[in-house]
Amino acid sequence: TLTYRTYGDAVLTPNILTASTTVAAGAVQLTVTANTIAKTAVLQAPFANTANIQIGGATVDAAVETTGIVLAPGNSLSLENVDLSTLYMDVLVNGEDITVLYFT
Repeated sequence: TLTYRTYGDAVLTPNILTASTTVAAGAVQLTVTANTIAKTAVLQAPFANTANIQIGGATVDAAVETTGIVLAPGNSLSLENVDLSTLYMDVLVNGEDITVLYFT
């Protein structure tokens, strides 16, 4: 069961986004509405992934580790006060996923 998380005096609404890549070449933007500001976001590479994914900006490149944050299957990354529409993912294996739990 998801519960609301308080942030200061505000009550935050939980949201879940699952993004999937359909091509192995080129960065794919996370599918959210423009200017989706998350107070807190947790990005997780599902255990079912067969390879690492990389999270970063529009120029993230899974073949170049220095262009983003590498997440192995099962690993996660927490971010605070981030515009999710500015995040991209890239993979070396077609069809890998990412799950994002975020609070607005």
